[in-house]
Order: sequence, then structure tokens, then C-alpha cells
Amino acid sequence: MKLQQLTAVKAATALEKLTQPQLKELQTALQTLGYPAGGADGILGPKTRAAWAQFKQDISAGQPDEIGPGSVTTLQQKLDQAAAGGGGAVPPQAVAIVKNYEGLRLQAYDDGVGVWTIGYGTTRYPNGQPVKPGDSITQAEAEQYLQNDIKGYAQKLAATVPFWNQMNANMHAALISFAYNLGPGFYGSGGFETISRDLRDKNWSAVPQALLLYSNPGSSVHEGLLARRKAEGALWRGQGPFA
Repeated sequence: MKLQQLTAVKAATALEKLTQPQLKELQTALQTLGYPAGGADGILGPKTRAAWAQFKQDISAGQPDEIGPGSVTTLQQKLDQAAAGGGGAVPPQAVAIVKNYEGLRLQAYDDGVGVWTIGYGTTRYPNGQPVKPGDSITQAEAEQYLQNDIKGYAQKLAATVPFWNQMNANMHAALISFAYNLGPGFYGSGGFETISRDLRDKNWSAVPQALLLYSNPGSSVHEGLLARRKAEGALWRGQGPFA
């Protein structure tokens, strides 16, 4: 945490003195905790100021235009609590939808782009070792690896997606399935501008439609991905067989 550097400084720092990476980290943290900071662009605008002022008010701290060791420590504690309390949980809805669309393979296979995969889409074992050609596992191990993978994805999403702790389990599961398919670092990344914007702005009613954009139109996998995106959208709304 770049902001942790401020805990080594005894005096508080004016928000204007923060570096762009520190501001981005602060904005991401605030949005994760439900404070609308206006995106993580590293620019100190009125929304970021207002979000930080509200956070400091909520923790009964003064000086809304400053950030010091105490407020940084409290911010990190609240992020840890959010991740432990819900961010790192494994919703059963996520397990169900991922199982359905990933399928089960007990022998290692090439996923088509040179990545060796096993079980329900596992590419690395819990010990960090990559899946290798010739590997085989039991169904019980596949279940264990799936739980581990989903928990890791949920923790990553909890730390990056704004308002995560305000979402319900169906919403979490929909985004976990999306991330399981396209990577847990999608938020704010190139090519994911639409869904990132809707999540950033808390435009939740638009998320199901945004999901449909990521189905590789014109490719051989389009129909399968489109079906998955539709199922994720339904789950987000609390509908369909996985809700």
C-alpha cells in the first residue's frame, strides 16, 4: 500500500501533496468502502475531497483536507474487514455458475491458448505451482481447487471494484464468474471501459447489458460466451437458475 508510506511520517499530509499513485490508491480504497470518489484517476477533484471528508467524519477524525498515519491505518483496517467479512467469502451461486460454464476435466488440458488447465478451470494449484501436461486430480481435489480459486478472485475483486461491500451475493457471484473467465484485474483495464464505468458510477441497472459486450463476437466461442454473459446478467438481477 503506497499510502502506508505516510504512517512513517509523524505529521499529517495535505491531500494536495499526495502523489498520483497515492491518490489513485486512496480513491480505489474509498470506492471499495462505498465512498464515491469519482473514479481512480489520480486527480484530486471535488468528489475525492468529499469522499475523504465523509470517511474522516465517519471515523470521528478532523482535518478533512489532510491524511495522516492514524487515518491511513484505519482505512487499511476497514479494507481488511471488508475483505474478510464478505469480500473473501465464496458465494454458493458463484460455485454453481462457474461449474456450469467451466465444466470438469480431471486430466490436464491445453485451454487453447497454451495455458494448461485442470478441474473447473484451475491453472495454478493452491501452492502456486502451475498445472503441467500429464497432471491428473480427483473430483474432490477439483472441488477444493475451485473453492480456493473463487476465494482468491473474490478477494481481488473486493479490493478493486467500487461498492463491493454494498453488493449482494448474487452480484458478487456474477462478477466472480465474469472475472473467472476474463481475469480478476478487469476493473479499470483497457477493453473493459464500459463495465468499469458502470461499476464506478454505481449504475448497477446497466451492468447486465454491459456484460454482453464481452463475448468475442464473430469468434467460434461467441455463442458459449454470450450464454454465459446472459446467465451472469440474470444472476446479477437475482434471476435465473443460479440465483
